[in-house]
Amino acid sequence: MSQTTRLVAPTVVTTKPAEPDWSLGWRYEISNTTNGEQTAVRIPLTPEEARHPKEGYVMPERTEHDIASDDLSDILRVHFESRPDVAVFRNLVFEWDQLEMKSYAPDIAVVPNVRARAANRGQFVVAEEGTRPSLVIEIVSRNSRYDDRVQKVQDYERLGIQEYVYIDIRTRRGEIVGEVAGYRLQDHRYLPMLPDEDDALYVETINCRIGLEGARVWLEDTATGENLLTNLQAQRALVLEKEARQAAEARAAVEVAARQTAEARAATEAEARQIAEARATAEEETRQVAEARIAELEAKLQLLQQQQRQYSVPI
Repeated sequence: MSQTTRLVAPTVVTTKPAEPDWSLGWRYEISNTTNGEQTAVRIPLTPEEARHPKEGYVMPERTEHDIASDDLSDILRVHFESRPDVAVFRNLVFEWDQLEMKSYAPDIAVVPNVRARAANRGQFVVAEEGTRPSLVIEIVSRNSRYDDRVQKVQDYERLGIQEYVYIDIRTRRGEIVGEVAGYRLQDHRYLPMLPDEDDALYVETINCRIGLEGARVWLEDTATGENLLTNLQAQRALVLEKEARQAAEARAAVEVAARQTAEARAATEAEARQIAEARATAEEETRQVAEARIAELEAKLQLLQQQQRQYSVPI
């Protein structure tokens, strides 16, 4: 009896390539294909590249981060619209004039003494521009919390940035937790800004208070005590003001119509009263004439009766 040997193919274990981590962002490199053509290859950023980005890097932002940055840049641009020498940049790469310092792309940078605010810049070269930010605001990202809260405090101090503020918005146990912290340069050293009763900070370089209401950032002009608005908020305020004005005008028109109606009613009542008084006067005059006529007739009748009695002949 023959035995049959069953051959079993060895199991081949295939390892799926790890998915690239795009959470920090990406950049593109030009690569030559096999047919000699060139194509752009997307490459994920390393932590170091994300920390010190270059022009053309793509760095995604979470919704809360984007809203805070967008609101701040919009508010500050409106605030400094009348100051052509002050520029507000968002996510612009800054090349510093200290060779040992690598580039940063602050969420918000307020730069005074700018020569051409409207110039189309791919990056801001401090040595060429002859100025640097007086204020930098960073919205703390989940992937860069240490950089924003610690490392950049040291670096911006060395770079001579007059004030540095970071805003840390996060969710803890289902609740929004927000923190605004800042530093001001004094004798070439950063000293912490002290929060006020609203947990807001006074930012000297822009003469404003900055704080949080939930996850929304607000700015108050300390010169006027009024909250600064984004363009959208200003437009909404104008719409509300227009609607309020129209409502007030409509209310005034109703009040005028009511007053005119009341005046017309009063005039009608006065006219009716005058007519009634005239009628009463006419009736009184008629009565007096009638009474006088009756009295006259009665007097004549009495006179006739007396005459008859005088000339009557007894039978």
